[in-house]
Amino acid sequence: MRRMLALLCAQALALGFAAQSVMAAPDGLKLVGKKYHAKDIHDVMDGFAAMPGWSAVPGVIQWMVPEPGIKAGEKFKGAVCDTPEELIAHFRSVPAARSARGIFILSEITFLDDLETAKETLSDYQQELLGKPDWVAGRKKTIEELAKQCEKAKIDLWINVNLGGKNLRFKKLTK
Repeated sequence: MRRMLALLCAQALALGFAAQSVMAAPDGLKLVGKKYHAKDIHDVMDGFAAMPGWSAVPGVIQWMVPEPGIKAGEKFKGAVCDTPEELIAHFRSVPAARSARGIFILSEITFLDDLETAKETLSDYQQELLGKPDWVAGRKKTIEELAKQCEKAKIDLWINVNLGGKNLRFKKLTK
C-alpha cells in the first residue's frame, strides 16, 4: 500500500513539473521549458512588445512599442522610446493586463539561434549592419544593459530567437 501511494505521489509530482514546464497562457503564448512560444506574432503584440529600430550608430536603439491590436500594414501607432529608461517608464505606464508577462523584444537579429538561415530574410541594409562587428557588439551591449535595468526593476525581458510571423520563440534575458 505504501509503495502504491509513493508511486502515485511520484506520478502527481511528475505531472506537476510537466505542467510547469509547458504552461499555456490565455493569450496564446506557451512557456516551454525556459522559452516562450507564440503561434502568431499577434499573441505577442497584444502584450508589451518592443521593436528595435535600425540605426547605423553602434549601440543606439530607438524602441518602437506598438499599441495593442495593430495589424501588419497599418500605420504605426504607439510610443517611441530612445533609451532603456524611457522604455521601462513606458512599460510601467501601461495597464497591468498588458504588462503581466514583461517586455518582449521582437525583430531583433543579434540573438537569433540560427542567424545563417535567417540572413535570407534580412534586407541588404540589415545584412550590412550585421557585417560590422562594432555594430553587433554595441547593439548587444545596449540590449544587455536593458536586461540589467529590467532585472533591477523586477521586469521580465524576453527576446526573439527566431524570425517570422508564426511559431515565434523567445528566451528570457533576465533572471
